[in-house]
Amino acid sequence: MWSGAGASQLMMGVSMVVDCTFEFVAYFVVDYVIRLIGHAGIMYIGLLGYAIRFVVYASVRNPWTILAVEPLQGLFVTCLNRPTCIVWHWLLLIKKFS
Repeated sequence: MWSGAGASQLMMGVSMVVDCTFEFVAYFVVDYVIRLIGHAGIMYIGLLGYAIRFVVYASVRNPWTILAVEPLQGLFVTCLNRPTCIVWHWLLLIKKFS
């Protein structure tokens, strides 16, 4: 993705490690946050986070500055994936028992 912007393979590898690490940790925290603000609230946070990330990505000049944004990638992916999976699970259970 960043090779066209002059990023080295090392930078892209470090970016993936940072992203995956924060995503892994976020999956342990997201259930607690869902209980606090609800499914819709955490999905709004995830969508807002994506908007912020896209603005930052569009304004980046040095590919290494992406590493400052990559932790947000992991967090916001989790904010959208986990509640979506929970809602689909509920919908499938409702369909199964109705």
